[in-house]
Amino acid sequence: MTAPFTSVLATLLIVGGGALLYTCSPNQKLLRRALHGMVPVLLGIGFLLLGITVLTTAASFCTACLMSVTLLMIVWCLLPLVVSFLSGRPSHD
Repeated sequence: MTAPFTSVLATLLIVGGGALLYTCSPNQKLLRRALHGMVPVLLGIGFLLLGITVLTTAASFCTACLMSVTLLMIVWCLLPLVVSFLSGRPSHD
């Protein structure tokens, strides 16, 4: 695989896994109810591990882990902000 394709695929896998794990939290605001059960959690962890595996084809294992954890922190910080911004709040007139 080429380096840009590897990076994009790994990014999509890690973002997808992070978003899936976020929706399993009882405090999430993306869905009306949090996802229940072990299947979404295992899928999220699987996406993360697959993303790290794809990244190791382009970088060393330690670098791939650092890149994936950094991307995961960005997803978990920005996703709640974007959701709350897009949901809108009623105006107090």
